[in-house]
Amino acid sequence: MIQRREDSTTPGARAQGGEGLFGGYYDGCVGWVHSYDRSRTFRFSDPYVDNLPSGVLLTLQGNPGNFTWRDLTGSKIGFIDGFVYDEHCLARTDFVTGNKLSSSQIVHYPTRPAAQQGLRDNEVDAIFDAKRIYLRNMEFQIVSDDFLTCVKAGFSVMTRKDSRLVDWWNPAFASLTATSQWKYICNDLIDEHGHVGGGDPTSCVGID
Repeated sequence: MIQRREDSTTPGARAQGGEGLFGGYYDGCVGWVHSYDRSRTFRFSDPYVDNLPSGVLLTLQGNPGNFTWRDLTGSKIGFIDGFVYDEHCLARTDFVTGNKLSSSQIVHYPTRPAAQQGLRDNEVDAIFDAKRIYLRNMEFQIVSDDFLTCVKAGFSVMTRKDSRLVDWWNPAFASLTATSQWKYICNDLIDEHGHVGGGDPTSCVGID
């Protein structure tokens, strides 16, 4: 897993690997996106989901504070510890003014509910999070365009750099996607796992 350092509340602190992967408790973590920061520490398999999950800036419904996302100068933004939707991702975009936030503009929260509560309590002007989480959420409003600067590739298997799991996984996965069984697996996503949200059959690699 990914976790923050002990100074996780320090604005600008980067995520680092958790003891599970580093300690060899398991060989890989399934369902992690290939991000820029993670690629410095971990190795990733070929993605099994085509689309890149985007980040967005969110306010409460109706944008009661009249937050202006195109210019973040002076705004205070909430981020969730360990998520790829962080201040470093925000700083990589070229279509927002003032996106290189100072430490006084950054607020880290340990969980998504905590970040959402911080927005309700006016601790921050907006939060930065995954768009797909809020598509059907009527309490919060997506107020920005999509940020595609957080992720290099879609959902994959994340391993240690010295792991050989990817050497086996990639050829095996390529063989699976070449069969009709892969289409059946993807078509069952909603029936089998739709209650927890996430992708749909069209997001699977090789499925039109």
